[in-house]
Amino acid sequence: MSTLTSRFVAVDGSQIHIIESIPPIPRDLPLVVLVTGLGTVGAHWCAVQRLLPPQIHSFAYDRLGLGRSDRTTLPRPATVLAAELKATLIAASLTPPYLLVASSYAGVICREYLEKFDSDVAGLIYVDANQERSHVEREWPMDATFRMDTGGGLTSGPSGLSEDHGCSEVDWEAIKSAEAAVIAERDSLSHAGVQPRQGESASYVTSLAALGDHGQLDKQALGCRPLSIIVANLARDFERSYQSGKRAGLGTADDHEAVETFIKRLPGVELELAVEVLKLSTLHRLIVTSVSGHLVYLWEPELVVQEVLWCLGKCSRVEKSG
Repeated sequence: MSTLTSRFVAVDGSQIHIIESIPPIPRDLPLVVLVTGLGTVGAHWCAVQRLLPPQIHSFAYDRLGLGRSDRTTLPRPATVLAAELKATLIAASLTPPYLLVASSYAGVICREYLEKFDSDVAGLIYVDANQERSHVEREWPMDATFRMDTGGGLTSGPSGLSEDHGCSEVDWEAIKSAEAAVIAERDSLSHAGVQPRQGESASYVTSLAALGDHGQLDKQALGCRPLSIIVANLARDFERSYQSGKRAGLGTADDHEAVETFIKRLPGVELELAVEVLKLSTLHRLIVTSVSGHLVYLWEPELVVQEVLWCLGKCSRVEKSG
């Protein structure tokens, strides 16, 4: 079981909070860089970090504007977030190569990182992560799903995560504490008329389109570096949220029809999008899990660890053959 430490580093005058598991004896392995999705914080990776073998160095962080890092009014497109990740790693004196592990929207951030800093990247793990066509192909009826949302947050909502997560008690309490802090700050800012997640979410659609402009899939941007893709049961998350909202009497008949149609087609769409991302590398594998909802690192942290170990093993072979 790895021990986690946290510290702050200064990036362009702002403080960024990072969380590391540092091996007692340095090993010649890529640093495992764990990147969260929209509005989530580095503490969410704690179960994965603790389950990694102690000889593996891992890194998670709170992006500017989130968690314990400083607030920001800067634009938040994925290109900026990728550059900030690079600056954070430099400030923390953490040198490449890096195995990038991306959840949700971080798939876009990490692929922008690959575009800018290709030589840094030893491999990539997609943890139910977004690609450039996710928004277009999903046809997500956001307004309808939001009208049927009964709330509760990531760790206490209708997904069932609070009952069936795969985290230890210590890690689950840390995750709940981190989420409670995020919710408290969001509520405080909301009372002041501020949208705390507006920066990143406002750039979501344009960031996906910008990623597509690079043509990474067509040019096999990762080459022969390892790529692992985990596809989760995202439709189940939406189904449980929808049923919770329906029981509460939320939404119109049109909302119900739109969400039901979306949920039925979502599994096929998600698998198609994941298979398309395999084109990034000649060395890849695809894992489909029905156990996990979208936040795989909370439902099945051991599955993420499994894929980290697979990629690290392949990284060493790629380096030797190179």
